[in-house]
Amino acid sequence: MIGLIIVLGSEFVLHDVFLKYTRNIHIEMAVLVEWLILFLILLVFWIPKIEGSNLESIGFGKFRRKYLWEGALTYFILMVLWTGSSFALKAVGFEGLRSLQPMLKEYNPLILFGLFPTGIFLEEVFYRGYLIERLTSLTGHGWIGAIISWLAFTFVHLKFFG
Repeated sequence: MIGLIIVLGSEFVLHDVFLKYTRNIHIEMAVLVEWLILFLILLVFWIPKIEGSNLESIGFGKFRRKYLWEGALTYFILMVLWTGSSFALKAVGFEGLRSLQPMLKEYNPLILFGLFPTGIFLEEVFYRGYLIERLTSLTGHGWIGAIISWLAFTFVHLKFFG
């Protein structure tokens, strides 16, 4: 439970405190603190020393070549779906993801580059790896872990993306 509180609490605090005004320095600090929390607290200290688990317990395993092909295929499918989602969102009165482009142009390219691996790696480890696995082990139901992880991810990002 303490590990879950650390992960969820750090994400909410980072997004509520550092990203409140979404300036370059706030985003830089949030990204830096997120990486420090993930590596120093969660991956290096908390999981092996406190929980006594290995990183396989949150989805890190041996790399296989088939992951490259699966990743490329998944990326292609998601790009097709993303393109279609813009039309679907507009059809029901919402803005598509292109509405983020003016906001993203305000940020330093280095910050945008930093957000890319942060979103891909950190959020997968936080939300898909740690949260789902620990909530599943606490509740005995994978769907509960998945729903809570999805809700936490959604609420953390609502403030930034609207």
